[in-house]
Formats: sequence, C-alpha cells, structure tokens
Amino acid sequence: MLSLAAWAGPLKFPGQKKAPGFTVTVGGDWISTDTPIAYSLNEAEYAPFYPQSISGWGEDDRDNVNLVDKVLMVQRMQGKKDFQEVKLGKLRALLERKQDGFQVIASSGITKFVVNYKDGRDGSKRTSYEGILQEVLNSFSF
Repeated sequence: MLSLAAWAGPLKFPGQKKAPGFTVTVGGDWISTDTPIAYSLNEAEYAPFYPQSISGWGEDDRDNVNLVDKVLMVQRMQGKKDFQEVKLGKLRALLERKQDGFQVIASSGITKFVVNYKDGRDGSKRTSYEGILQEVLNSFSF
C-alpha cells in the first residue's frame, strides 16, 4: 500500500525567471511539489490527482507594472465586470470568481503573480471556496 505524506501549512510557489517565489498559507491537507502546484489530499484514494487543487506562479513581466489599473479601465470601457479589485496580502489584485473556484492576479513592479483554485468535484461534494479565498488573500507573501 502506497502512502503519501500530507500536511497543512504554507504552500511555496517558486518564481520563474527573475520573479521571486511566493507563499500562501491555506488550511487543510495539501501537498507541495517541485512544480508550482499543490493538490488537496482530502480524498486520499485519489491523491495526488484529486481535482481540488491550488496552484500559482510568479513571472517577470514588464507589461504588468499597472496591471490592476489597466484591467479595470478596459472592463469599464467594455461594460464588463469579470474582475473585482481585492488585496493580495498588501498588493492590489484582481479576483475572478468562477463557478468551481477562483483566480487571483497581482503585480509588484515587473513581477506578476497568479493564484488559481479549482474544485472539480461534482456539486454534491463541493464546498464553498470563500474560506480558501480569504486565507489566500490574507496570507500571501513574497
């Protein structure tokens, strides 16, 4: 029988190129990997491929200096409301809510950070992701 170690604790996402990595502390049983992905182990028989996952990355991107302002301005011009402004730690960020999760995007200088959460379980097993979203927004650091 194969057993996998699981723990609750910080998820560390390595940076890409010159971008610094970042850390998100989220409750629950998660496993970090060498890639910028961590999987939930709440259903051990499916781990680490259970479809509830949180992932993230940072990248050096000079086009994202004023990311939040740019996206919000384009949204206003197009009459859309796909993203709302939130705080990711101390950073201004964009939040896109989806039926089965969320995406948070922020930038600091020339570095862009993206955090994704997805719960691919069927609706009867799915729980509200609002708690996970609040933990990500409150605990993000880099």
